[in-house]
Amino acid sequence: MTLDPHHRISELRESWLLLRTTAETEADCTASPAGPERWRAGRATGSLRPHGELYVSDKCGSDQDGDGTQQKPFKTPLRALQFAGKEPFPVLYVDSQKEDERWAVISKTQMKNAKKAFNREQMKSDSKDKKEAEDGERREKNLEEAKKIVIQNDPSLPEGGCCVPSGG
Repeated sequence: MTLDPHHRISELRESWLLLRTTAETEADCTASPAGPERWRAGRATGSLRPHGELYVSDKCGSDQDGDGTQQKPFKTPLRALQFAGKEPFPVLYVDSQKEDERWAVISKTQMKNAKKAFNREQMKSDSKDKKEAEDGERREKNLEEAKKIVIQNDPSLPEGGCCVPSGG
């Protein structure tokens, strides 16, 4: 029986991924090239997995309840990038098209499209923040102008009295 080298590589890769993703504690992560500093930084910001990877599943993921782990993946790559927050983005794993694999690295095209969508969302958010700041400044300026207004009687006019509207 001959072994297909591609099949063997796939098996090794899957085993390696399983080993990588089981390191969920700081102690397990200290042996990784990233070291405990990256793990602590990721935990503090909530933006990095121990090895800088997030999982996305169109089939069983959720953008509302997902956390980017294999057990609770995000539904869309855009949500995973939003969770990461900024570049450099972690490696995204998506549902594999191969039967013998559960996860596959996101394709370059998918990642490019997700980054474009992420950048559009960032621009919208920045534009909205800028507009809200300008509106706030304009309201403050209008309020200060209104505080300067002084209402007083015009001495050239007759003194006002009580007026009763005529009933009709």
